Amino acid sequence: MGIILSIIAYFFVALIGVSQKFVSAGTPIVLTLFFQNIIFLLLILPSIKRNKFKIQQPQQYYVYAIRTLSGVACYACFFYIIKYIPVSEGLLLQHAASIWIPMISYLWLKVTMPKKLWWSIIIGFVGLIFILKPQGDITHLLLIIGISCGILQGISVVSIRRLTATEPTSRILFYYFLFGTIVTLPFAIKPLLSITSSDFFFLTLVGLNTFIAQYIIAISLRYAKARTLGPTCYFSILFSAILSYLFWHETLDHLVLMGMSLVILSGLLQIYLTHFSRKPHEIKA
Repeated sequence: MGIILSIIAYFFVALIGVSQKFVSAGTPIVLTLFFQNIIFLLLILPSIKRNKFKIQQPQQYYVYAIRTLSGVACYACFFYIIKYIPVSEGLLLQHAASIWIPMISYLWLKVTMPKKLWWSIIIGFVGLIFILKPQGDITHLLLIIGISCGILQGISVVSIRRLTATEPTSRILFYYFLFGTIVTLPFAIKPLLSITSSDFFFLTLVGLNTFIAQYIIAISLRYAKARTLGPTCYFSILFSAILSYLFWHETLDHLVLMGMSLVILSGLLQIYLTHFSRKPHEIKA
């Protein structure tokens, strides 16, 4: 049940990028970020009131700040790059966070990175090169932003792991979208005044899909462990590739497909090396 729910959740993750593709090219990305955060916040408030959830002050302010800034910046990079590349490629660059997480964990949390993980990281890097195919000024910019998307997602994931030591998931989500709304609001006011009805509709879909995806992921974790559900994130790439073909007839060339295969292999290899190839005396993650 947990795996099925997680796969459904990642269908809605794919819809986040697909919905953004329908937004007018001239619409500022910050407006998308604002809608994504404010809609989630508005939808979760009735649940908080109904369940009499007590909003307590966060215990790790600086970690919440890192989580918010990295998460918002990651989506800003994602929404920017999918203007120029298919949604499936953008999602893969975001999910390439698995390449960076071991290094971020080592630098921030001083978690020792096993030498065996280097092979999976190298495979992931080669995959990124195949996907981005650096050539020309705009591609060099996409290369930087695409890699930054994965790094920022990695920082966000590591900060969540740090927060879960003292904070429940519901509180982490609430404060992330609250702070995300506060951070983006000042920059969204002006473009919000001139928004078209079409953009309003698709920006609302971005927010709704974000809420549904997060909600279903939270439910799926009741039935299975996070490490078991981890590989299901790659279904979002499959779903977005299918939807992109249906809506815009976008196809992926052989180099991109090879790169995707390598990045996915890198992520799965890391999961195996980290969780399933341990000796009995090794410490649990």
